[in-house]
Amino acid sequence: MEKSTVLQKRHKMRIYLAHPHAQRGYGKTIQSILEEEGYKVINPFNRLEQSSHDRIIKNNEQFSDEQCEKIVLSDLKNIEKADVVVAIWLGTNHMIGTPMEIVYAYNLALPIYSLYLWPDTVSPWIQYHSNKVLRSENDLLFALEAEAAWHE
Repeated sequence: MEKSTVLQKRHKMRIYLAHPHAQRGYGKTIQSILEEEGYKVINPFNRLEQSSHDRIIKNNEQFSDEQCEKIVLSDLKNIEKADVVVAIWLGTNHMIGTPMEIVYAYNLALPIYSLYLWPDTVSPWIQYHSNKVLRSENDLLFALEAEAAWHE
């Protein structure tokens, strides 16, 4: 396939970036890398209400039922809009959101690429639900390039 055709497909491919709140800084780094490569990235922490959500988390407060519903339904809709899910696993600091997002994407039969940058053994749950578990940003880019070649 010609390089220009792959680049055109890359520009059409939408990636949902699943990652925990505690790793949103690294998530922005990965988002920038992917966008520089021409992918459209859906980052769940790029929402209008995010600053108020950050305050709730920082102050160890609880979200209201309405806020929870809005967050979860928004994330699920964004996963449904994606062509691929990239999940970031950067250590033990995981909340429940990232695993829930990959299971939801798995049930939608979306390709899931897990960027696992923790030196320990990959959880069988992560490995089972991922099309590929990758140990470096470069490996992720190569896997997405191959996915883009097949993307319509």
